[in-house]
Amino acid sequence: MKVWNKINWPILYLLAIIFVAAVPATRANSGAIYAGTNGFGIYKSTDGGASWSAINAGLTNLAVTSIVVDPNNPSTLYAGTRGEIFKSTNGGGNWIPASSGLPDADNLMLSLTIDPSNSEVLYVGVFDNFLRDSIFKTVDGGASWAAVGIIENRSVVVLAVSPADPNVIYAATDLACNPAPCPHGLFKSTDGGAHWITLGLNFAGYPSLVIDPSNPSTLYAVEAGGRGVLKSNDSGENWTAANSGIPQPRRVAINPSNPSTLYALASDGVYKSVDGASSWTKTVSGFLGFILGSQLLAIDPANPSTVFAVFQEGVFKTTNGGGTWFSSSSGLPELGPGSTAVTTLAIEPSSFVSVNIDIKPGDDKNTINMKSNGTVLVAILSSAEFDATTVDPATVTLAEAHVVTQGKADIPITNIQDVNRDGRVDLVLHFKTQDLQLASDVTEAVLLGETFSGEFIRGVDSVRIVPSR
Repeated sequence: MKVWNKINWPILYLLAIIFVAAVPATRANSGAIYAGTNGFGIYKSTDGGASWSAINAGLTNLAVTSIVVDPNNPSTLYAGTRGEIFKSTNGGGNWIPASSGLPDADNLMLSLTIDPSNSEVLYVGVFDNFLRDSIFKTVDGGASWAAVGIIENRSVVVLAVSPADPNVIYAATDLACNPAPCPHGLFKSTDGGAHWITLGLNFAGYPSLVIDPSNPSTLYAVEAGGRGVLKSNDSGENWTAANSGIPQPRRVAINPSNPSTLYALASDGVYKSVDGASSWTKTVSGFLGFILGSQLLAIDPANPSTVFAVFQEGVFKTTNGGGTWFSSSSGLPELGPGSTAVTTLAIEPSSFVSVNIDIKPGDDKNTINMKSNGTVLVAILSSAEFDATTVDPATVTLAEAHVVTQGKADIPITNIQDVNRDGRVDLVLHFKTQDLQLASDVTEAVLLGETFSGEFIRGVDSVRIVPSR
């Protein structure tokens, strides 16, 4: 059995440092958060990142490079390390080896992803330019692994499975290959990894690749070295630059509930787009300069205005969509003063109570004029299974906009009425039109919130946006 301590990581990409503001008030915390570290194992937070504790029972390899949480059973986790994969079925309470069939070498298991429709199927990308096989697959929950397809002599740094078709997988490679020349760039498989084709992007390194969950034909990729964000609307066949307003992007993350909103780490801080990467705006300032290290972005699926960013100084968090940032590193180890040991983050997916909503009751088309200075009314509808009056209005967002409040106490403006005349009272909320993060091509808006007892709710309704901003 191998035992690992701290390792010297390959220097991959540049990273930016930012100043952060004081800690703002936060809403209730959602799922657990897991942080993999360089040489210290895995840490877990159950309070939204306010504190962390080690969960290393059975984890004999402490150089953690990737973590993935089973979306269908969040108590099941997989951790990629240097040369091994481990599995936990009790939320990190203990770990067992799950590496049978993987190459017996000191390879970084950088890209670990799970088929969202089948928890038994996972893929791992190996960071080792001397291996002929760089992608491995399990169909039995990690009990055994086998090489799939061939992306020869390439280090695979990102893997992503399409939420629409589990046979469609995208792979991104890093800058180097051995021996040169060799295939590089972005790759796609349409048969579960058995065969791979290039996607026409062959600069070399693509450290970030995300899929729009509501429209899986839309992809975003970042070229290594801050060369730019690229967008495809046709499953990777064609790509266009999406860099307006952002210098030297490094990583990109997409809001799962409102995919028009993206965040990106750039050379001078964190940027945000609310129009599908057509334009970008800096969320914070205070750039200190370039330093070396890894960088990460993770969006809380239950609270999409909550975003975690990892810089060399540590883990930072925003709860208001990037308006302010504060440290979230208490209890996490450091490699040295001001140098975090965190290498990867994973947020436990939260279960939602699905609720019915009616955007603009009485308007069948749900038309929203984005140039209006008024408000949009939204009704959360009661049913035989759900009482809308149990929802805490202070926690509700629609397309990232919060409920309009009044008075010094910021009391949410609400109405209780039977909107659809079914004999049940519904909860009507008001949202400022200008606060809605809705691009012109959006056809649905997502409402998120919590009940007073702490259950997460999610509702979706169609919208018609006019005119574009």
